[in-house]
Amino acid sequence: MLDTTNEFRERTQPGRRARKTVLGVLAASIALGLIGAAFFAGFQVSHRELPTNTFFTKVDRKLEEVYRRAAGPKVIAPKTYPTHLLRLASAVATVDFGAGLANQKRQHGGGMVQLGEDTLLLTHTGQIFAFSGPGDVRPTAVTAPSNGRAALAALEDDPAYSDYLIDPPFLRYNDLKIADTTDGRALIASYTHFDGEAACYRNRLAKLPLPAGATADTLRAGPDDWTILADTDPCLPLKQKYLSLEGHMAGGRIAIDGSTIYLVSSDFHLDGMRSDGPPVAQDDAMEYGKVLAIDANTGETRVITTGNRNMQGITFAGDDLYIIEHGPLGGDELNRVIEGTNYGWPRESFGLTYQATPIPGALSYGRHDTYEAPVFAWVPAIAPSDLTTVAPGFHDAWEGDLLIATLKDTALHRVRVQDGRGVYAERIEIGSRLRAVHQAGDTLVLWTDAFELIFLTASDLPNLEASFDAFTEVAALGSQEAASLRTAVETCAQCHSFVVDDHVRAPSLAKIHNDPLGATTYAGTSAALRSAGGTWTGERLAAYIADPQATVPGTIMPDPGVDDPDTIARLVDYLAHLDRQF
Repeated sequence: MLDTTNEFRERTQPGRRARKTVLGVLAASIALGLIGAAFFAGFQVSHRELPTNTFFTKVDRKLEEVYRRAAGPKVIAPKTYPTHLLRLASAVATVDFGAGLANQKRQHGGGMVQLGEDTLLLTHTGQIFAFSGPGDVRPTAVTAPSNGRAALAALEDDPAYSDYLIDPPFLRYNDLKIADTTDGRALIASYTHFDGEAACYRNRLAKLPLPAGATADTLRAGPDDWTILADTDPCLPLKQKYLSLEGHMAGGRIAIDGSTIYLVSSDFHLDGMRSDGPPVAQDDAMEYGKVLAIDANTGETRVITTGNRNMQGITFAGDDLYIIEHGPLGGDELNRVIEGTNYGWPRESFGLTYQATPIPGALSYGRHDTYEAPVFAWVPAIAPSDLTTVAPGFHDAWEGDLLIATLKDTALHRVRVQDGRGVYAERIEIGSRLRAVHQAGDTLVLWTDAFELIFLTASDLPNLEASFDAFTEVAALGSQEAASLRTAVETCAQCHSFVVDDHVRAPSLAKIHNDPLGATTYAGTSAALRSAGGTWTGERLAAYIADPQATVPGTIMPDPGVDDPDTIARLVDYLAHLDRQF
């Protein structure tokens, strides 16, 4: 995961909004240019932890308001996502927080849980929304308990804390789940709480009983209706090095097993590098950098694991419990939770410091030989933000797999686990910072930092073999003609997909007819093809297959080796057939 300032900066990439006057365009351009220059300077200071880091972070906050007026929020249009085993279709809904709230940057956090037919969404405001689909997002009459943000914000103007970098938006609500108790079911809210009187902070769980038959529309509760179930110990003092309270390093995700709540309590960057003193993850007296088991009735807490860094997801897969956690620069980890186990942070990691140097005091360099090794790890980092297991009801092809939402990587990762090990990972580009992932029956729901809910439904991949057979029948191809066409198709398929919108390896050929040249999202498209102009007519496709360089000089497309004019003509006809199918 990137450091805090980088995270802020990634969240404030300029959006696109039409401006009514030339003056508006010029003003916005100047504002964004100034922000970009300040962000670059601030990045260098923050990344290298120079003494002026606090100053630049405060400048960032001021420029944030200028940015908010100059650029609108990024919106993701509905689309399809081809994956290795199935096809995803999306619908998008925006959560309306009311005037002024929807554009507040760095205001992130929250979680989702199922309550009957509705999904409940806990947001950064502490408000809880409900939805049953993209056209049914509505506020509920339930508000989370206070997390003490107002008390933290008051310290910004307190002379006694003038040397502290106070940043209230990083005090966050972290998750929402439902647990079984002796008195019935209860909502469990997980958040970081700031104690204004003692000027310290900790992770907290609060409980709200659910009346029998309660629904999202009948449930009503204010902040004072919740009961504090458990606090992590000790209450941590504000620190003067870097941010005073690094709430994005709190963890706070929870998984439920009956009346036992498993809480990931992360290390708040109290690792001896971004803070003074020894690392809390290796301190048995500190309930940070640990996985905790908490009784939903009594709040009694026991430590399950130690040596964890910034855990941002936890889920059961069968009888196994898994967590996902950030490394520093690289080394994000998927770990299987084994009670009594030390996972090594910061004595061992696949990651480096943010300066790309060995972690001070580490037992090894870029290895994980001494402590419990991860099930799977990512280098470079993907910045994981949540973790869930695909349950029955979504699609058999993914059932039991782990899904990881990411921030920096703007993608959903699917990990196939077998015999307690990650055997492969598939990256599915979504295009937005994903804060949470939740399964609601046959739908996956993604909560983004653009305050959007992305609803994903699955369908089987198209049967291309059946499409090929149908074409050969309609075209009345003989066996030799069909064989030569199959060879040509398989030659193309070594690089190109025949699935709509699958432009990962090369541009998809599924709907290429009459599309502009070089218009797909494939990152490797040459400048020559993008600037060639025109569309892929049948004649142009045939010429390009026969001789790519002669048709588009400078293209990086190699000669496919399909030389027979009749076979090329049949191949172009087959592509037109696919276009009509989709």
